Amino acid sequence: MSKKNGNQNVFARRSRRSLIRLHPREDSFEISQGRSVLSTSLNGSITADTTHGFFVHQTRMLSHYRWLIDNIEPMAVALSNVEQHSWLGYYIQSPGTLQRAQQDRGSGEMAAASEKSLELRLSRSVGYGLHEDVDITNFRQEPVEIELELELELDADFVDQQEAVRKRQQFGKLTRSWRQNEGGNWELLFDYVSQHHYKHQEDEGDACIHRSIAIEIANCDSAPSYSEGVISFRLSLQPFATWHACVRMRPQVEDEPDLPLYDCYAFQPTGNRFDASRSRFLDGATSFSTPGTETLATVAVHALEQAKCDLGS
Repeated sequence: MSKKNGNQNVFARRSRRSLIRLHPREDSFEISQGRSVLSTSLNGSITADTTHGFFVHQTRMLSHYRWLIDNIEPMAVALSNVEQHSWLGYYIQSPGTLQRAQQDRGSGEMAAASEKSLELRLSRSVGYGLHEDVDITNFRQEPVEIELELELELDADFVDQQEAVRKRQQFGKLTRSWRQNEGGNWELLFDYVSQHHYKHQEDEGDACIHRSIAIEIANCDSAPSYSEGVISFRLSLQPFATWHACVRMRPQVEDEPDLPLYDCYAFQPTGNRFDASRSRFLDGATSFSTPGTETLATVAVHALEQAKCDLGS
C-alpha cells in the first residue's frame, strides 16, 4: 500500500461523525438544497413576525411552524444540522399527568429535566420539497398508558424573500383547505394567487403569481384533525412505545410541483441527482494527503472533512 493511500484510509477511519454535532450558532438553523431553504430559530421552530421560514424559489411558503405537546412547547435538548440539507432535533417533555407533580424529595440533586420522560425527535431533509419524520417515545418506567395531544401550528404568507425583511409590496388571495388527497392521506393546502396590472415604458399587461404548498400527513399512527391553523393528533402510548408520522411538504410554483426527494430518516446518500453529484465531487475532486497524517489531532481531521463536505454542498 502506498503512503498516499494509507493516509487517505486514515482520514476515512478517523472522519466518522455522529449525527448530532453541537457547536455555537448565531440565531438560527438553515438547511438548504437547490432552490429550497428552511430557516428556523435555534429551537427548530418558525414563529410569526420573524425572517425565518421555508423558502422555495425565493418565496416564503411557510411563515409559522411549531410543535406542541399538551399545549406546551417541549424542551430542546440536542439540535444540529446533519448535512447542509438535513437536520435532526431531540426534545423532552413530561406527560400531562405529571405537569404538576411534586418535587423530588430524595437527595434534592436530581435535575428537573430527568422527570421529562417523553422524547420528541424531528428529522428533516430538504430537497425540492421537505420531508420531516416525527417520533414520540414514552420512556416512563411505570406500566401505565399515557394520553397525549400533539399539535402542529402552521401558517403561510407567501412573501418574497426581500419582503420578509422589508415592507410587503404585493397582496394576493390566500386560501387554506383541509382535504384528503388521492393517496388517502390528509393534507393542508395553502394556495396563493396575486394579480396586478403593469405599465412600463411601452410594455403593458396583466401579471399573475401562483404559489402553493401542500402539507401532507403520511404513515401516521393516529388520524390527524385540523382547526384554525392547528393540525392535532391524539396519542396513546404504552411504556417504551413510539408514535410516528411523516410530514411531506410539496411546494408548487406556477404549474411546476416540487416533490420531496427524500423519504424517512434520509441521513445517508441516495440516488437522486443532488446526492449523486455530491458523491462524484467528493470522490473525484477532493483528497487529503500530508506527511503528518498519522499524527493529526482528531479536531484537525474533522475540520478538513467538514471543509470537504462544505465544498460538496
